[in-house]
Amino acid sequence: MIPRQRMMIGPYIKKRREELGITQLQMGKSLGHRYGNFVGAIEKGQSPFPLEHWQEYADFLQVPRREFLKICLTEIYPNMLPYLFDASRPAPVTNDEPQVDESWIKLAGG
Repeated sequence: MIPRQRMMIGPYIKKRREELGITQLQMGKSLGHRYGNFVGAIEKGQSPFPLEHWQEYADFLQVPRREFLKICLTEIYPNMLPYLFDASRPAPVTNDEPQVDESWIKLAGG
């Protein structure tokens, strides 16, 4: 049985890559893979998505990083999403200096 992680991200990558008119080989080489068949294996669910490179994939596929990360995490850590992407809170500011929500420190007695 294919793990849940590989059921959604692969088809998403394939669909977006095809929309951009890019081959698996072109994508693989651009992302530093020796062979395009690595991208094909991800698309088919035969290889796990390299989560440590999610930003490079999002940028290459020209999709918002936040959207792509949500898709990745939905598959790998679905129970974590409500804590990371609470719809009632605004999206984090993206700049050189990351914004840190330190309100939890007060709750923890710090």
